[in-house]
Amino acid sequence: MDSIIIKRNSSLEDFEYYFQELHNYIIQNRKVNLELPKKIDKLVFPMFSEIIQLAINWIRNGIANRLVISISDNPDDNELEDLYRQEFIYPIVTLCWNDISIVNTNGKKLRPILRKSQNDFFKLMKKNLPMVGDKLLLVNADHFHEDLGILSAFESNGEFSINQSQLQDNLRSPLRSLLKSSKPSQQQFDDIYKDVSTVIYELMKNTWEWGKRDNEDVPLSPSIRGLYARFYKKKAKNVLEDFSNDKPLVEYVNQDEIFVNEVGEIYLLEITVFDSGIGLIEKNKPNVDLCDEDIIKLRLLKHHTTSKGIFEEKKGLGLDRILAELDKKGFVRIKSDKYCSYRDLIKDRYISIADKDPKKMILRDWFSLSHEKFNLGDYLHGSSISILYPLKYQKY
Repeated sequence: MDSIIIKRNSSLEDFEYYFQELHNYIIQNRKVNLELPKKIDKLVFPMFSEIIQLAINWIRNGIANRLVISISDNPDDNELEDLYRQEFIYPIVTLCWNDISIVNTNGKKLRPILRKSQNDFFKLMKKNLPMVGDKLLLVNADHFHEDLGILSAFESNGEFSINQSQLQDNLRSPLRSLLKSSKPSQQQFDDIYKDVSTVIYELMKNTWEWGKRDNEDVPLSPSIRGLYARFYKKKAKNVLEDFSNDKPLVEYVNQDEIFVNEVGEIYLLEITVFDSGIGLIEKNKPNVDLCDEDIIKLRLLKHHTTSKGIFEEKKGLGLDRILAELDKKGFVRIKSDKYCSYRDLIKDRYISIADKDPKKMILRDWFSLSHEKFNLGDYLHGSSISILYPLKYQKY
């Protein structure tokens, strides 16, 4: 059986190849394995969202054969602990748990071996506790019973039941703990936390409203939605090396507004929110004559994201509110449907568009860097919105 093999030394550029492999199998309607390494050496921004979306599309397109994980036949506790320190393991195993065989490279069935680790990880998430390595992962699994798949940090009883103040209280300690390796960043944390928690609140509310069901209101299964946060404290030259093939990121970190400390380090907080829904364009596609990229822009305008919800006074602020919070400092990457786009909120400042005309919204193509010419890729299920928030940024 053929396999799409994720290499341990994968780069962001490699994922373009993996997605092309996947597309070739989809065209041929051929079953294929997805093989995961024990770890990925450099899982830099935004590679987490890439591997999750790859797995979502492998399953959604009906070509998933087996999930193969490179561990031994009889892994001890240390090997399993090391495995579950890789942030991509829990969500991908969760996607596969009910219907797809999970094996190691020798073909040994892993579900009985991984069951305790999966349950322990869910218990960790229920307590809003971070992972080892300055990372926080909180994942809702809609295809599991609520007691086994839904986190009360965001929702309960089928409702997005938390307000922004409660979410701030729930996530303050775990997010602050991500910055433990940098006392200056911890000191700044309280100043920026309102911005950060606002971004998380709006994005997670958006997944509840848009990521669980198809256009016929049928629940998607399997279905995951979640938050991933990570703190990067790295030498500026190493950050530029990590991003060397990604011009939008190189341009962003090279700007004077990105603070570099006295020993040449950059501090960045990643916030990624993802779902396995049908995408920003296809979900409740507006009945207006707009091109696809303008529909994505439309979603970023006030009063165009929320379709229903229990917080009526907050309806429709969603993604526009996020751009406002990131103004003069943040970076946002959006991958959905056939497009990968971004907004550098230092270079392209936030502007409120009163008449809600999407053509006035600046959004750039990831590959061409143009806000007029967009590269058309293959349709992808699922959406991810990944944000970089610089710590100790220089104010204007």
